[in-house]
Amino acid sequence: MLAPNELRRDMIRMIAKSNGFHIAPNLSVIEILYTLYFRVMNVDPAHPAAPDRDRLFVSKGHCAASTYVVAALRGFFNPALLATYNTEGSAFPPIVDTNSAIRSEMSSGSIGRGISVGIGAALVAKRESRPFRTFVLIGDGECQEGSVWEAVMLAPALALDNLVVIVDANRLQGSSTIDEIMDMSNLTERFAVFGWTAIDVDGHDVDALEKALQQPAPGPKAVIAHTVKGKGVSMMENEVGWHYRSLTMPELVRTLRGLR
Repeated sequence: MLAPNELRRDMIRMIAKSNGFHIAPNLSVIEILYTLYFRVMNVDPAHPAAPDRDRLFVSKGHCAASTYVVAALRGFFNPALLATYNTEGSAFPPIVDTNSAIRSEMSSGSIGRGISVGIGAALVAKRESRPFRTFVLIGDGECQEGSVWEAVMLAPALALDNLVVIVDANRLQGSSTIDEIMDMSNLTERFAVFGWTAIDVDGHDVDALEKALQQPAPGPKAVIAHTVKGKGVSMMENEVGWHYRSLTMPELVRTLRGLR
């Protein structure tokens, strides 16, 4: 694996070139995405549409940039193409959609739908006796959506042991801390009460993530990945204001130096 901070540097350069934002929420998911693409999911860059590939639904759509960087490293496309990120007509839009280069399984942007869509894919696999697993990446702020809990109630009733939800639990959302809006600190207990196998894990520990994601479960599984929003960049870590801010040139230089 490239050092996580090298992936962060690549992602930040890509966003900064387009004067984009969503840098901090992209920083918290690097290890999660790396673990999925390199250690857990059955995917083949040479056959990206293979019918029995594992499915990944990136419901936290504003982590598109990190998803592209990790997928490029995995070999799904030439990393040089990332230079077109967030430009007109690009296959690398700043929010994940089905037309993007990663061949996303769903379009995001309107959060809260990911688990519901993932249930549909997992149910197809069950009913057709197909081997693929379904993974859904969501944010802890997203868990404030009522549609999330409707889906959470349904999945155990369908005995979907091929469904895994990963929560990027970084304790911040777009304009405030999670707790200021609605306390989500007990996500593990909430999923467990609804019949899920729920596991807490350090979301920046690749080995721990792999173990949790691969652990068998009798039904759907939720991996609550505790992360730091803005991870690796001291001025962004746990700072609400960096959800939507772009980097100035001096800030970019300082940020890239700090990630060496």
